[in-house]
Amino acid sequence: CSDLDGTLLGKPDATLLFQQLWGSMPKDERPLLVYNTGRLLKDAMRTVHRSDLPDPDYLICGVGTLIHNGRTGKTVQEFADILNEGWDRDRAEQVVQTVTSAVRQPAPFQNACKSSWYLHQAPAELIATLEAALSEAGIEALVVYSSDRDLDILPKYANKGNALAWLLRHLKIPAREVIVAGDSGNDTAMLQIP
Repeated sequence: CSDLDGTLLGKPDATLLFQQLWGSMPKDERPLLVYNTGRLLKDAMRTVHRSDLPDPDYLICGVGTLIHNGRTGKTVQEFADILNEGWDRDRAEQVVQTVTSAVRQPAPFQNACKSSWYLHQAPAELIATLEAALSEAGIEALVVYSSDRDLDILPKYANKGNALAWLLRHLKIPAREVIVAGDSGNDTAMLQIP
């Protein structure tokens, strides 16, 4: 399970080496391949195809807000149902606007369970204030701040780690049989799966 940007992508010679290694393995001996990205589904799929990366078995998108089954081409609805429970994106966005000077990212970076903003070089205190304001408003949300720029407000259980852990339970794969790779703050949750 790997992040895309800055991990599998960003260094062309390393991406090519991964492609060659993956292609050299007999298909029946390959492990499951999962990409776990902050990108939304269409953008992630376009990026995978443009970069000639192997097609994944599963694609976790939007910082853990959606799981796409690469084999069937469908969203895993059971996971989506869990995230939507108790989530109120509109109220969460109102709080973000009152607490920060964040600027909403364009529509292609948003989904029903992901409210994304640009907030450059925010101090830790501001992120903590935002988390407290969301909690005081009765909104059970997760605040993910990455790369000193990207602010994502998600349902409380949405993150790359919880999505991967859910997928592992769903597929009955023990975590000890998984290798993960990532490079930024939104990868932390998947890197911390015991």
